Amino acid sequence: MLVLYYLNIDNDIEDQLYTIFRFIADKENGFVTFFIKTKILNNMIQDVFDQGGDPPANKLRKVVFKPYSGLDLSGKLKIVGQLIGRSSNIDDEAIYQCMLDLNDMNKKITWSRVSGLLDCSTRTIYRNLNKQLKKSVKAHGKQAKQLQKDIQDEVEIDEAFTLADYKELESDNQHAEAAAKLVNQYGTSDEKKEIAAINARHMKTGYISGPDFRRRVQISNKYYSRLK
Repeated sequence: MLVLYYLNIDNDIEDQLYTIFRFIADKENGFVTFFIKTKILNNMIQDVFDQGGDPPANKLRKVVFKPYSGLDLSGKLKIVGQLIGRSSNIDDEAIYQCMLDLNDMNKKITWSRVSGLLDCSTRTIYRNLNKQLKKSVKAHGKQAKQLQKDIQDEVEIDEAFTLADYKELESDNQHAEAAAKLVNQYGTSDEKKEIAAINARHMKTGYISGPDFRRRVQISNKYYSRLK
């Protein structure tokens, strides 16, 4: 709204701008992803008019491509993302812009694709998500659930439990945690629940019973060879 008002400051079209602003803010028209209450919208529009036509405080563009460069949108995004990643300027605005660009390209938005465009890890993406952006992502319903699953899957890959980790825990007598991490990485859902229950009983009593000990060892041994 600030940009539109600034570009039309010399034109006497305040009434038309008010109509345009309300059109843009209507979720049904596809410009926004959330509902804005009338009172809040009116306050926002009034703030724009009260600002007096000052230039909007936008960030400077870092990359300007020559016309007819031969690059498609995907190629341009890749170059811009790599430059942003190398300069460590990844923030919620850069992430959100990548999400919008992916949507414009009719591609499914995943954290893996966003991190690829920004040339960083998915952990960096998740660390830089603000509350408003998380709410915006959740507003996409089923797609948001898949995004959260992608985050969890990729973080688990990034933080894979290794043989060295297992041996370190065992050497510190942290057998319960070692078994839990091992089974959580490779075991079935039932085995994860069983190990959790065994460790809970162990924690409660301060010692582990013979049957629980043997069962925990049995499940752990089943997956120990997979550790690298």
